[in-house]
Amino acid sequence: MIAREDPSGKPLGSAGSSLCLACGLCCNGVLHVHAVVKPDGIEQVRALGLTIETIGDTLGFRQPCPLYREQHCSVYPKHPNTCRAYQCDLLNKYLAGVITHQQGAQTIQRARELLADVIAQLPPGYSFEQLRRELDQAWDSGRGIFGSAEMRQSNAQFLLTVAKLALYARKHFGRPKGREIK
Repeated sequence: MIAREDPSGKPLGSAGSSLCLACGLCCNGVLHVHAVVKPDGIEQVRALGLTIETIGDTLGFRQPCPLYREQHCSVYPKHPNTCRAYQCDLLNKYLAGVITHQQGAQTIQRARELLADVIAQLPPGYSFEQLRRELDQAWDSGRGIFGSAEMRQSNAQFLLTVAKLALYARKHFGRPKGREIK
């Protein structure tokens, strides 16, 4: 396995890389709706076949990343610099020695189980990406991520399942500020 580098260029080592490769929550749309791309990374991202868009006031590509296939990054270790530089809270805790590799792996497994619970409750033909997009639109409209009172009542169990995943992801992996559950 080729070792990843942290933003300062130091190798993460195979254990840090194995946590990242076993996880993928930063690639599959659970943690982020898009990856920010700095101007110096645009050419590299486009060369990988990703579409750069203006998202808010930044440039980036949407999540889930189309390069994330069969539960892993299909271009790793030649993934975009923006991805290479990203470190979630779980990885930071591991690198700081706060948690063990086994604890990190268990946390990832639990997140995957919660995601599987959400996906299992989706209507037929409905994807997690569609759910994420609708939740973000509801949030941006000012209704909060769970929409109207009527919607909350009719989908209470499903919304609780989504909330468990969102809270778990925020607690263990970090989440962008301003997307708190209300």
